[in-house]
Amino acid sequence: PFSDEEVAIVLASLDVLPDRLAPAAVQLLRTPLHLDLFASLVRNSCGSLHRLRGIASLQELYGVLWDEVVRAAIANGPSAADREAVLRVIVARMHSAQHVSVPVSVLDSLSSSAANKAGEWLTSAGILVSNTDTLSLLHQSFFDYCYARFFVGDGKNLLSTVLTSDQGLFIRPQILQVLAYLRGTGHPEYVSQLQGLLESDSLRVHLFELTIRWLGAQANPSDAEWTVMRRLIFNAARRG
Repeated sequence: PFSDEEVAIVLASLDVLPDRLAPAAVQLLRTPLHLDLFASLVRNSCGSLHRLRGIASLQELYGVLWDEVVRAAIANGPSAADREAVLRVIVARMHSAQHVSVPVSVLDSLSSSAANKAGEWLTSAGILVSNTDTLSLLHQSFFDYCYARFFVGDGKNLLSTVLTSDQGLFIRPQILQVLAYLRGTGHPEYVSQLQGLLESDSLRVHLFELTIRWLGAQANPSDAEWTVMRRLIFNAARRG
């Protein structure tokens, strides 16, 4: 991570004063990727600066990127729906293949002209990275964000999805992706899904331990999260 002084130097080049940012935002920007995304959004005048000043998590930073770049209103360009459709297809293929890139031909499942135009635009905007015959997203963490966003947006339920799966290794990143998205966006389902996982008798031990470690790693637990943890402490079966 960068030091606060190094972050301040970059912010000064953007005419952004560190003391005008939320303390959580300054901490977030100590990670080089996060600072790079923040700088790109400021330089391109994407989104209102007051929204960027208040970010407290990577989920919120990606939320600005999604609203102000992925779904930006552009003249004489691919529609926001086409851009989102391209990302949906790419993310679905990455998830099913458990791979960080996909062949360019994956877009053939969409209307070729619209998909190609949207893919080219997303590449020019830095959302997609083109490498000869393959496409990837700007970062693994953005895949996590997109996957979780589509999962939640489609009305899927994390608890039922996990419990009806084989609960093997591939379900582990899915749990973390969706929990992080729900938590970072303040989604009302977050606490109930988290509590459901931790109190389910059908959740395998390795997934229970994964979830409890993830919860324990959160720097600033909310009151609701503290309540979930207290319930676990007084759950004799789980303590054992």
